[in-house]
Amino acid sequence: MNKYWDLTNEERGKLSEDEVRATCKVELMEQGVINPTPPTLLDETAPSPSTRMVYDVFRKGDYSYEREGVSCDVVFESEEQARAFMDLEPMRLYDDHGTGTRYAKACIDLRVVTRDIAEESDVVKLRAVLEEAKQAKVTNDKAKVEYEKALTVAREAVEGIWEDWHACRERLTYLKRVRETYREYLDLTEGDEATAKRFLLKTYSDEDCQEALPGESFEPVAPIIIEKNALMGEEEE
Repeated sequence: MNKYWDLTNEERGKLSEDEVRATCKVELMEQGVINPTPPTLLDETAPSPSTRMVYDVFRKGDYSYEREGVSCDVVFESEEQARAFMDLEPMRLYDDHGTGTRYAKACIDLRVVTRDIAEESDVVKLRAVLEEAKQAKVTNDKAKVEYEKALTVAREAVEGIWEDWHACRERLTYLKRVRETYREYLDLTEGDEATAKRFLLKTYSDEDCQEALPGESFEPVAPIIIEKNALMGEEEE
C-alpha cells in the first residue's frame, strides 16, 4: 500500500496521473473519507402537454432583479381583453412585512406579454406521468447536491497531493533542463568540465546544479573572489 507522502520528491514527480489517483484512494482511506461515486439518476422524461397562447399583463416589479416585470397572474384570450383590463387601472394587495399590514397598491408600467401555457385537459390526462417526472427531478437534484458535497470533502482531503505532484513534476522538468544545459556546455567547451560548470552557474543556482547533478562539485566562484580580493589588496597598498 503506497502512501504518497512516504515517497521522495523525485519519486512523487515520476508518478503517473493514475498512480496519483491510486495514492489518493489510500489517503482517503487513511482520513476516513469515502470516495463518492456519481449517483444513478432517475428518468425525468415525460410527454409535454399541449399548449396555447394567451395574453398576460405584466407590471413593474418591486425589486431590482425583477427588471423584466412581474405577471399580474391574470391572462386573456385576446390582446383587446388584456388592454381593457389595463384600462381599468387595477390595483393589487401589498403585504408590508415590516409592519405586518396589508394595503392596496396601484399596478404601474403595465404591458401586454404573450406566453404559452399548458392546456388543462392535457395536464389532467398526463397528471400521473408528469408528477412522476417531477418527483424524479426532485430526487435527482437532491442526489446531485449530496454527491457534490461528498466530492468537495474528498477533493479537499487530497488537494495537497495534487498540488504537490504538479510542483514535483515541474521541479523534475526544471532539473532535466539543467542537465541538458550542462551537456550542451560540455560540448561547447570540448569536454572541459570546469569551464562548463562555471558557465552553468551563471544560469542556475548552486543548489539547482547540485540537485540536478548529484556527486558533481561546483566551485568556480571561489577563484574569482580570491582574484578580486587580491586586486583590492594591491590597490590598498
